[in-house]
Amino acid sequence: MICEEYILLDEIGLTTSGWKNEYDQFGCESDYKQLGSSKGLANNLAFYLEGNSSSVELTYLMLNVNDGTSASSAHQELLKAAEALSIKETGKKLPKQLKSAITKGVSAAENIGKATVEIARHDWPTGRGYDVKVTIK
Repeated sequence: MICEEYILLDEIGLTTSGWKNEYDQFGCESDYKQLGSSKGLANNLAFYLEGNSSSVELTYLMLNVNDGTSASSAHQELLKAAEALSIKETGKKLPKQLKSAITKGVSAAENIGKATVEIARHDWPTGRGYDVKVTIK
């Protein structure tokens, strides 16, 4: 029932699977949501929860930017999902600084109540893209 508590993200196409124990780690995840269309790999977004047998300890969104020409719209999708997740986890909307970091694809962190929201960008060594991870813990 743990993953079902996050049905708020179903509305934006990030439906999670059931809570599972794999290799002594508990969690669930959504399928990758394809963003836009591309002749190569499309950009995609996924939602993850991690924790113990009875509770969630960490939630995060992962945006993979494979197609730089449509990165801006992919960042907007990440922002929409991050806003929904922030409201679920903290009861508050994301502060302006974090919204800006998500849309620009830059790293940032800020406390919202008792939670910490971190945005981290990782450029791939191949030079063919990057990911942006929004974590709430």
